[in-house]
Amino acid sequence: MPDFKVQTIDGKTITNKMLQGKMSIINFWFTTCPPCVAEIPGFNEIVAKYGTDKVNFISIGKNSKTEIEQFLEKHPWDFLHISNEEGIVQNIFKIQLGYPTTYIINKEGVIIKSFSGGAIGEEATAMIKEKVIPLLEKEI
Repeated sequence: MPDFKVQTIDGKTITNKMLQGKMSIINFWFTTCPPCVAEIPGFNEIVAKYGTDKVNFISIGKNSKTEIEQFLEKHPWDFLHISNEEGIVQNIFKIQLGYPTTYIINKEGVIIKSFSGGAIGEEATAMIKEKVIPLLEKEI
C-alpha cells in the first residue's frame, strides 16, 4: 500500500502505518455512482458483523468534504470517510477509472485483493459480501 497521511471528514488523521496490525477495507467511490451507492448496505452489514476492533473500514470519496457530508445525511455508512480534496485518489492511489474500487489489505499493509465495478440493487449487497467476507474469515 502506498504511503499516505490524510484526514477524515471529521478531522481524524489516518496514515498507512496506522492501519497495520488490522485488516483494512478501503473503498473508492463517488456520490452519483449507482453501483457505489448500492454497495453501502452490504458494507454496513460487514461492519456490523466484524466490528472495527479487527478491521479498518475506510471510504475515499472522489467528492468534496461538503458533498460527502450531505450524501451521508441521507445514506448512513459506517466507514471512516475521506474526501478527495487533497487528491488522494489520483496522486496517491492512482485510480483513474473503475468505480467503485475496493482494496482489501492484510495486517502487514499489503493489498491482497482489489476489484472494481459493481452491480445495483440487492445484487450489489450480495456481491460485496461474497467478495469480502471469505477474505476476512481467512485473515482474522
